[in-house]
Amino acid sequence: MKLLTHTHNTIILAAMVLTMVNGCTSSSTGANPGLIDIPVVYAKRTIPVDQDGIPMQTDVRDSLDFSAGGDLYIRSTTSASATERNITRSVTLGIGDVKDVSASFDGKKVIFSLRLTDPAPNDNNIPVPAWSIYEYDVENNVLRKIITQNSEAEKGNDLSPAYLPDGRIVFSSDRQNGSLGVLTLESGIQGGISKNAFSSIGEDRNVVRKSLVLHVMDAQGGNIHQITYNQGNDKDATVMSNGRILFSRYEHKHASNANAVNLYTVNPDGTDLQFYYGDQSASHVDANGVVLQFTHPHEMADKRVLVLARPNTGTFAGGDLLAIDGANYISINRPTTANWNNLTAPGQVKASIAQVDNRDVEAGNISVAGRYASAYPLLDGSNRMVVSKGVCRLTTDDVNDLTIVIQEHPCVEPYLSFVNTTTNVTATERPPAYGLWIYDLSNNTERPLFIAEGGYILTDVVVLQPYTRPTIIPDQTVTDSVATASWATENVGVLNIRSVYDRDGVFNCDFSGVTCGGITSLAALSSTVVPADTRPARFLRIVKAVSLPDPDETGMPDLKRAAFGPDRNKGMREVLGYTTIEPDGSVKIKVPANVAFEIQVLDKAGRQIGPRHDNWLQVRPGETFTCNGCHEVPTGTNPPLPMPHGRRDAEAASINPGMPPIMDYEIPGTQIPTTAEVPYKGQYQETMAEVRTRTSSAALDPTANIIFDDYWTSPTYWQLQPVPVARSPDAPFSFVYDPAMPYDVTGPCLTAWVSGCRAIINYQQHIMPIWSAMNTNRTQGTCASCHSPAGIIAANSPDFQLDLETSTASAAEPDNVESYRELLFTTDLQQAVGGALETVLVDDINSPILDANGDQVFINGVAQFNQIPATVAPPMSSTGARFSYFMEKMTNTELSATRTLSGNVNHAGFLTDAELRLIAEWLDVGGQYYNNPFDPGVPKN
Repeated sequence: MKLLTHTHNTIILAAMVLTMVNGCTSSSTGANPGLIDIPVVYAKRTIPVDQDGIPMQTDVRDSLDFSAGGDLYIRSTTSASATERNITRSVTLGIGDVKDVSASFDGKKVIFSLRLTDPAPNDNNIPVPAWSIYEYDVENNVLRKIITQNSEAEKGNDLSPAYLPDGRIVFSSDRQNGSLGVLTLESGIQGGISKNAFSSIGEDRNVVRKSLVLHVMDAQGGNIHQITYNQGNDKDATVMSNGRILFSRYEHKHASNANAVNLYTVNPDGTDLQFYYGDQSASHVDANGVVLQFTHPHEMADKRVLVLARPNTGTFAGGDLLAIDGANYISINRPTTANWNNLTAPGQVKASIAQVDNRDVEAGNISVAGRYASAYPLLDGSNRMVVSKGVCRLTTDDVNDLTIVIQEHPCVEPYLSFVNTTTNVTATERPPAYGLWIYDLSNNTERPLFIAEGGYILTDVVVLQPYTRPTIIPDQTVTDSVATASWATENVGVLNIRSVYDRDGVFNCDFSGVTCGGITSLAALSSTVVPADTRPARFLRIVKAVSLPDPDETGMPDLKRAAFGPDRNKGMREVLGYTTIEPDGSVKIKVPANVAFEIQVLDKAGRQIGPRHDNWLQVRPGETFTCNGCHEVPTGTNPPLPMPHGRRDAEAASINPGMPPIMDYEIPGTQIPTTAEVPYKGQYQETMAEVRTRTSSAALDPTANIIFDDYWTSPTYWQLQPVPVARSPDAPFSFVYDPAMPYDVTGPCLTAWVSGCRAIINYQQHIMPIWSAMNTNRTQGTCASCHSPAGIIAANSPDFQLDLETSTASAAEPDNVESYRELLFTTDLQQAVGGALETVLVDDINSPILDANGDQVFINGVAQFNQIPATVAPPMSSTGARFSYFMEKMTNTELSATRTLSGNVNHAGFLTDAELRLIAEWLDVGGQYYNNPFDPGVPKN
């Protein structure tokens, strides 16, 4: 398909503009609504088309879209008589592209991203140019490239730059230099695993691109360092008046329907990463049910945030404008706790009167009111903004006919209802002719400033207005204490949770049905009179996302779907370590700096309880990340719905008061203290984890194994109540890795934790050997000796429909061994017939057998159906160990699986504690076939 020519009827376009203008009224307040007497800068870009000239749709998740012919332009004012001047043609030669324009606080400079054109199609020796950052000095008419060394400039694509108030520059890049350092560290700890020097792709495999995350550099392009560690894109950075960086973060959550671009903030050094606005689905869905993403945020004069809200794709890179009250709200109807009872407006409102239709144009939808592609608020007190707005255009031609010359029409009747009676083609929307308009929010009027010429759009507009420099937030100093300086040297930070039983200020001891019985308060639960087994939350597991390489990079594996397991959304995971959850639910633990990690709350057996933690956390070296607890308010409380994760001023007050102000407490240095030990006084409001880790720095270190010791129960030396409690300490126990089995952890990790330690569990290496291993628990033989084709034939029972012996390729998926498929995927039910296994067939009630007349066939009055294989549900679930019937069977305990325990053989005790721990750990991180993309056996294309 090819468009031979485009004809642009200037009379029609003029009529369209007049139609819009006539529907507006002049502003009666403030400055002239149609003129700005200071310079305006914008990108003029060609409308993206494919090699056949067909307009293409860009995707929010893919920021590297390029359309040759884009340049940066400046006008001294928005008057039509002001001369338009091309700033970048000397570099692009008219065949490059520019975008992501930002202005300095004094209005004297602009910074933006520029990319040169692709190499010739037949020249494979020239790499595709990277997006680079350029700066234009308006006063001196000087254009310069920020990162000038080619070896450094071409390390990645650099986009979305913005000036920091101290003169440095924040930008998005896929160079990921901080993550590269972490991978190098991991390779040093995990011998034989090459993780060196690659930038990872995002976890959303719908758009296979390297993740763009925030970096900071000085004004000369030096001292580049990464400050965010998301597994998707962090971009569109801007600086708020309080000095914090506000940006759009794409989050690919475990539940695919929860993917969204939300707003986050962070300090310029990467510390104190916080969610800002979005998260809940109601914030993202418009009146037509379209999921919108919050992009290109800008702080307005009244401190609200102006965003371009658009779907991922299907709307010609356009959307609607929203004003977000992030100071008072964290989603459309969830206020911050400080403002719950003092609210006068909803969390977000439309910032335009246009009824933008965000539904996919390829499904025949037309946004008659046009679309917006960018917006820039004026901070001059006039309540105006300059916007890139596209006027709706239609074509009534059959674009599949190669001889047609495309004709464009306004979005009015009779064109909207047009149907070609010969081809049955209806009117379709063409890419909007995005031009620049000025919008007055005081009276909702808009006027056109500059209309784009044919084939081009005007977007990424900024006005060179001086405004108050934001607050400068200095980089965190880690030398103010011995502890934080040591943590920085170790390349770790600290996670400090006051209580996992705290659900936004409400005591909640229910973790998806795992409870503490009738205990109704944290004070009662944490009392030493309560045995440890009463507490559901016993351990915390720290899990890290595995960086996945770009399959198009030389030497990098191109992974097949079969490498991941039942749920591709979970990607690959590594276990960083464990710690004990104290009786009051508190945790304080070291975690590796500069990695994306999540947490899992575990029961006594080391199995995850409660929902998955769907937001990636991070700490910078020496940083302490503190939170009150979990974010899940029970139904019927105030507020009635869960709060989004990680917004400090939206957290309810902690339910954990910590240590009383008067009483003295003593921590035993050993399990049974002696009278010679020096008493230690707990500080006021310290949690039990804070007390314990302050008296023993080793208690901060994660462990590779799950270890429990009762530090808190002693009839003589320790009490949390005024009246001493005489109770014997709870028995210690541990679940350790079996040293006879291979693990992808070497060096000190099994005995002494360091920041590069990772436990990597692959099915064939670590789980499958369990099925053929003998031990004293399995007196009837190995798992595989019973659960084998021969065993299934001999028993001829549905309870035996599990083949753990076959380690050859599965017929259903040749890249997986059969035992893996049997454990985690639905399989066919089989029965023994003549000494062989045959698939059991059942009627498919959705597929009746029909006769020649199309009527269902009956035999002896019985309706006949086509046959399909009967199926067996998998005994394991990638949702987690407690959701796996396998775990119920192996412990003879009802957990959270949907199947009821059955069968004549009690399997409790067949597996050792170490084996059960390993299997539970593997299932809780996703039951992946491989968790190491560089393993020689990982399935590759």
